[in-house]
Amino acid sequence: MIVVLGLGACTSCLLAAEPNAVADNPIDRSPSSGPDVTFHFQPEEHLFGDPIPFYNEGIHHVFYLRGWGWQHLASRDLVTWKQLPATGITGATGSIVKKDGLFYAFYSDRNRHGVSLATSRDLVKWTDSELNPLLRLDRDVPDDVFDTNRSKVWRDPHVFWNPEEKMWWTAVAAMERADGDYGPAGAVAYATSADLMHWSVERKPMLLDRDSNAGECPDVFPFGGGWAMIYYPDASRIRLADSPRGPWRRPKNDAPSDLYFNAGKTDFDGKRRIWFAYLARLSKDYDSHQPQGVMALPRELYLDASGNPAVRLVPEIVAACSKDATGGSGGKVFAPLLKSPVRATADSVVMEAGPGDHALAIWKYAPEDFFLSTDVTMAEGCQLTLYFRSNAKVDDSYILRIDALNSEVSFRHWKGWNRMSPMNARALEIPKNQSFKLHGW
Repeated sequence: MIVVLGLGACTSCLLAAEPNAVADNPIDRSPSSGPDVTFHFQPEEHLFGDPIPFYNEGIHHVFYLRGWGWQHLASRDLVTWKQLPATGITGATGSIVKKDGLFYAFYSDRNRHGVSLATSRDLVKWTDSELNPLLRLDRDVPDDVFDTNRSKVWRDPHVFWNPEEKMWWTAVAAMERADGDYGPAGAVAYATSADLMHWSVERKPMLLDRDSNAGECPDVFPFGGGWAMIYYPDASRIRLADSPRGPWRRPKNDAPSDLYFNAGKTDFDGKRRIWFAYLARLSKDYDSHQPQGVMALPRELYLDASGNPAVRLVPEIVAACSKDATGGSGGKVFAPLLKSPVRATADSVVMEAGPGDHALAIWKYAPEDFFLSTDVTMAEGCQLTLYFRSNAKVDDSYILRIDALNSEVSFRHWKGWNRMSPMNARALEIPKNQSFKLHGW
């Protein structure tokens, strides 16, 4: 038997973004470059690219790529975002740090093939350094160690303070040089500095991932009493270590935000590590995806009771979704599918499925955006599948499947009998005959 209790499906009550609170700071005094926005933001006639998040004095800033330039969003509540003027930084992914009241933005300099710097007093107006590039691929990188002939190497600088060595470090996407027919191997390299202006490249990389391309979009930070590194070989993946020098170990569930949470990077508000990314736009036939898309919902990154990475939606977003998406019907919006034994009431959905059985239910007219929260109990070995937003023939649906036997949760858009989107699956420990909380967006 499968029992779904206390089902709540809510959608945002925000028909339009509420204005950000006004205070006397440069962000509020700065003119907007467009209307305030909320969930799944996509720039008009453009796509949302790699995020560069930074938290300062109560405000989350997300700089993001639009083509080869940095754009700027700011929010106090992670729900409503102000669009600020373009920064004038013409480069790719990077990072921001603050030192002695000055903000330093390090970025990938596509024209000079290295790492360059812009500075600001207010996070709005930026000035390029006269010393650019601070690190240059053909001048500073040892080519007997790192590959220097590829477009994806020595880019995406992430600068952070290493308190153990009392030095600034920058982690960069790199590739280890390999002779012969195969290689090079994906890596995260690093350089060190005492003053943020003059850098020395270390010959030994921070991380080697020989089964990947360059370790793009690295993000290194203190985490759970040790250190974490996020990098982007095929998904935003996490490694853990006791020190920035490693060794970096692969934890269980090393991509907790799924395969389509792209180029993920974090900020820290003093209590929480908030993870941002973009969701890729898939092609109509699902054969490929674009390297940019829409802004993913921010989520909190934390360590679970077993010490493994886990994520959850930030409560600010959950609180913003307070309008009942079922119109008061609750669980009764679900109906049986393919003669599955389903009994639905306002408070629960019960499926008479025993070990080895498969129960299916459908919410045919689910809204485009909603937040699902419920308690689920599953008999050992059974499988639950929920269909959402289906057409008349049920051959165009969004499908959520929970497989208790194989400890797997998956989600996909099924469109036509021979056309399926790539499945977004995740291995999760699913309690047998015990209630667990299910959240879905």
